[in-house]
Order: sequence, then structure tokens, then C-alpha cells
Amino acid sequence: DLTKSAAAKMHQKYINSTYGDGIAEDGEWGKETYYATQNIQQGDANDDVTVLQGMLYCNGQDPNGIDGEFGKNTMAAVCKLQAAAGLNPTGIADRYTWAKLFGAGKPMHTTMKKGMSGAEVKYLQRRLTDAGFPTATSGTFDDETELAVKSFQKEKGLKVDGVVGPITWDVID
Repeated sequence: DLTKSAAAKMHQKYINSTYGDGIAEDGEWGKETYYATQNIQQGDANDDVTVLQGMLYCNGQDPNGIDGEFGKNTMAAVCKLQAAAGLNPTGIADRYTWAKLFGAGKPMHTTMKKGMSGAEVKYLQRRLTDAGFPTATSGTFDDETELAVKSFQKEKGLKVDGVVGPITWDVID
């Protein structure tokens, strides 16, 4: 538990220093950490890769060393962990993979609508941008975000209301 907490704290510190998200560096894997986590993949080399490699090792998947470089062996270890956890073995350490490393699952999402703000809105904005519906990642559900949500809902054949409830979350997440 102490190792897991220290690793979570280092991951949080990396997120804050790299992305400026300002999440709590408390060593707990919670919603804020889940929402702020970014993908890392083969070719990346940084402190977060070091944390990933350590957590892979702690979860029974040897990345063949802890050197901070996401190479073939780290990718193979990520794929093995993902397959064992029932995830699609992409080799990309996404937030689902990180959650599994820390023994957590996806958090329950809040129904989001215009006027709301916070880390979950920022996460929604990142997911919309990743899905091809770019919007600023301000953390405020503004007119631009609502328009992106409506465009996403229309393209996916969902009810177009600009509200991100359970059905929209299931498709975007």
C-alpha cells in the first residue's frame, strides 16, 4: 500500500508539472487523478514512464527494467496487463490501464451540462477533442463545449440535447 501510494503521488506530481492540472498530490487514486491522466506510449521517455514501469512490475508484469523509457518491453508488459485485466491490449497506457495498475475502476460520471466546471469538465473536453470534436480544455462547460457535445451526439445518433448523461458518457468514454 505504501508503494502504491508513493507511485500515485509521483504520477500526480508528474501530471501537475507537465499539464498544470493542479490536482491533489495525496497518493490516492481518485476521480481527479483519473480525469487528469494522459496516455503514454512507446517512444515516450519521462518520469511517468518510470512510475508506469514500477507499477507494472508490482502488478506481476516485468517491463525488463525501470529506466523511464517506454520501449518494446514496456509495451509488451502493458499489453499483458491489459489482456489480463480484460482491456483491449493496445500497448498504450491509457487512464483505464493506470486505474487497473492502482486497483481502481472507472469512476461514475456526473451528468454534465452548460455552466458546470471542474476536473470532470476538463476531462470531457479532452475526450471530445480526442473524438474529433475539438474544444478548449478550460474546465468550464461553455457554449463551445455545448456545441461540441451536440455535434458529437448528432454524429453518434444520440439524443441531441447538449447534456452529457449516462448514454453520452458510455459512448464518449
